[in-house]
Amino acid sequence: MIISAGKSTEQTGLRVERGAGFPHWTAGFILSGLTEITLGDQTREISARQAFILPPRTPYTLTLKKRQHEIWMIFDPNPHLLEVLHSTKGEPVPFGILFANREIWSAVLGGLRDLLRWWNTEIPQLRLAENAMNRVLLLACWTRDQQLPSLPDDRIDRAVAHISKRLQEELSGE
Repeated sequence: MIISAGKSTEQTGLRVERGAGFPHWTAGFILSGLTEITLGDQTREISARQAFILPPRTPYTLTLKKRQHEIWMIFDPNPHLLEVLHSTKGEPVPFGILFANREIWSAVLGGLRDLLRWWNTEIPQLRLAENAMNRVLLLACWTRDQQLPSLPDDRIDRAVAHISKRLQEELSGE
């Protein structure tokens, strides 16, 4: 469910702080400009064609370093989207995305335009806004997953352990 969404153009120097009590997910898609985001003791810069997605109760500080155009949303995901938003460890963690693939970025921009078109309209259009938001967030999660290093399959670890054990047995038997 979308709680709020919008497009903003902000000037350099704006600082936004959010404490740990905020109960909703937050996402920002940077169209142009430069933003610095601080999560705990880590600070990162986010610029055009990048996004950040933050779980509920994540304290953060945003500082605009260069005039920015951003589309943002505050939302509570449906169960399917929530499952996709969780990391590979099953925990909700903040993440940033670089949309290097032009086709994916184009699809994200189309979804963001649809989201804004249908947001704040009559009740029947809220479902269209929700569908656009889900599409954008699924593309962001898919892009995040493509950027993660692939984890080794535990079957490979077991096979290596088995071979090592057999080899050790053969070597000790000689």
